[in-house]
Order: sequence, then structure tokens, then C-alpha cells
Amino acid sequence: HVHMTPADALRYGVRDKSAVRVRIAGDRELVFGDVLVRVDPNFALAHAALGSYLLDMWYYSGAQSDRDEAERLIRRAVALDDGLSEAHEALGAFLRVTQQQGAADELRRAVELNPNNASAVSRYAWHLANAGNPREAIGMLRRALAIDPALVVRYDDLASIAASMGLRDEAQAVVQKAFD
Repeated sequence: HVHMTPADALRYGVRDKSAVRVRIAGDRELVFGDVLVRVDPNFALAHAALGSYLLDMWYYSGAQSDRDEAERLIRRAVALDDGLSEAHEALGAFLRVTQQQGAADELRRAVELNPNNASAVSRYAWHLANAGNPREAIGMLRRALAIDPALVVRYDDLASIAASMGLRDEAQAVVQKAFD
């Protein structure tokens, strides 16, 4: 089944308990038939994901309405499910990008809630690097790569931080590994 907020359901023209087909595009496309739609206004992960998307939109476009809606959705996600790693990751990202206090605590909490959330581990690593803890950041990025070795951006993150510390050989080795 798939989860949607009422707004998502309206956008896709479905209702709770509708059956849909879900197509996963790619070299080996896959189609799931008769997938049940669950519509729930309290679906915290949907609020966190949409809030994160709008945060990115605001960051690149500067539209104040995107920032405000991102904050509303992200804070709603945390209120709905304080134990959801993705909600705390989104709030940490929001606080960091808007230069507010508490970003480190939220990112740390996201990692504590789900140590296998590679995205949260990576975001926390960047926070550590920017806070002057590059060695700890490198360790966290290695952890993110161990969780999800297929995401090339993590190799770039690790190489960037290693290079900023003057660890040229390590940075080159990481880049090479991304190509292997």
C-alpha cells in the first residue's frame, strides 16, 4: 500500500482505499497492480517529505511562501510523530538552512532514532564538518556510505571534507572508489 495526505490524494484523484497501479521506472521497470491507497491527514512521513521538498524549493527560489509552508509541514510532522527520524532530519535541515538554534540537536536526534537513515547521518556529518569537527564528519560519512553505498553523492561529500582537511590522498581514494 501507499500512504498519502488528503492533499496528495486530491492531487492524484484518489481516495482512501482506492486501488492504483504503481510503476517503478528504470532499466528494469516494475509495475505493481492493485496497490491500496491509505489517505491519512496525520501521515507524518508525508508531511516531512513535502516540507523537505519545499525547503529545497525555498532555498533555491527564495519564495517566502515555500519557506513558511515548509516550516509548517515539518513542524507538523514532528508533532504527529516525535519518534520519526525523517521528521527530525527535516527539522534539523530547516533550522540549519534558516540559521536557527537547535539544528545539531535535531540532526543528532534523527540519527539516534534511526541509525540506518543514511540521509540523516550524512546531514549530521555536514553539520559536524561546518562546526569544525571534520574528523568526526568523515567518520559519519563513512557510516552513511556503509548504510547506502550506491549514492555517489556521499562519496563526493566525504572527498570534499577530506580535501578541506588537506587529506588529498584520502580524497582521491574516495573519488576513485565512487568510480569502481
